[in-house]
Amino acid sequence: MKKYYDTILQQIVQFINFLLIIFFLPIGISCSPDLDDLIPNSLGKKKQAVLQQKIKNRSAADLFKKNEMLNRLLTEFQFKEISGGIYNYSGIKIHFGIAKFYNADSAYGVYSGLTAIPRERWKSNGGELSYKNPFLSGWKGVYVFWFYSPSNPDNYASFYKTYGETLLTQFEINTTIKINTCSYHLKFLPLDNCYQNSVIYIHSRNINGLDFKNTYSAKYQAGRNIARIYIEKMESEDKAKYKFNNYINILKDYKQKIKPYPIIYGGPSMAISWKDGSRLHVIYQYRWMIFMVNDLPNLNYANSFIRNIFKKMMKYKKDITPKEIPGRR
Repeated sequence: MKKYYDTILQQIVQFINFLLIIFFLPIGISCSPDLDDLIPNSLGKKKQAVLQQKIKNRSAADLFKKNEMLNRLLTEFQFKEISGGIYNYSGIKIHFGIAKFYNADSAYGVYSGLTAIPRERWKSNGGELSYKNPFLSGWKGVYVFWFYSPSNPDNYASFYKTYGETLLTQFEINTTIKINTCSYHLKFLPLDNCYQNSVIYIHSRNINGLDFKNTYSAKYQAGRNIARIYIEKMESEDKAKYKFNNYINILKDYKQKIKPYPIIYGGPSMAISWKDGSRLHVIYQYRWMIFMVNDLPNLNYANSFIRNIFKKMMKYKKDITPKEIPGRR
C-alpha cells in the first residue's frame, strides 16, 4: 500500500513540475529574447531597407568598433551578447546593433554615451528612445540598440523609431530584479538647473586627471558657466576615504592650491575646493559616496549644488536596501 501511495505522490509531483514548466517557459522566453531573432530581414513598412548580412558576437563587435563613439563605449562597458545587421536602404548603408549587458548601469552607459542631450527623446513601452545625429538609440533594462549610417551620417529613416518602439516591447523585464534597474545613486543627481537629458553613466574614466568609477554625471547651468556634477558610489566607506585622499595627492601633484570646503551636513565627511582660473571645483566625500562639482563661478553655487545633492539623498534613502549599503548584509 505504501508503495502505491508513493507512486501516486511521484505522479502528482511530476504533473506539478510539468505545469510549472508550461507556465514559466513563455515568461522566460519573453524576458530573454534571442538577439538574432530581433534582426529582421527588412525594415520599414514597404521593406525599403533590406538585410544584407546578419552578424553576432565577435564579428558584430568588430564592425561596430569601427565607429569611434561605439568603439569607446563598447570598450568601456562589457557586453554579454551582441548582434547586428547591415542593411541596404536605396544605396545608403545602415548598421543596426543590439546588445545585452550584465547590468542596467552599463546598458545606460552606452545609451547615454550615444545620445546624451539628444535632439529628441521619447518614452516608450517602459524604455526610452533618443535621436542625436548620427544615432537613434533605445534602452530598457540591460538592453541597448542603435541605428546609424556609416555612409551617410545625416540620414534619418522613420523606421528607426517605429522598429525601435517594437523592440522595446520585446524586452520584458522584472523591475524588482536589481540587474534590470539602475543603481540608486542615479537618483541623487539634482534636477534644478540641470540640462535636460544630460545624464551619463561612467564605468571607469579619467576626468581632469582623476579616475572615476561607477559614477553618474549631468550638466548644469551655473550663472554663465556650464557645470558638471559627478556622483561616485564606492564599495565601502574606507575605500571612499582612501580615494578622496588619493584625489588630494593627485591635485597637489598638479600644483593646485587646495582649500578646506565647509562641511554642510554632519556625519563622517571630508571636503576640499580649488580654483582653476575663475572656475571653482569641489570634491566632497560622505560615507561611501564621493561628489565632485566642476566649473562653478563661485562658492554660493557650490553650496547650492551640494545641498541639493543631500536633499535628493535624503529623499531616496528609503530606496536603499540594507544589502546595498556597503558593510551591511
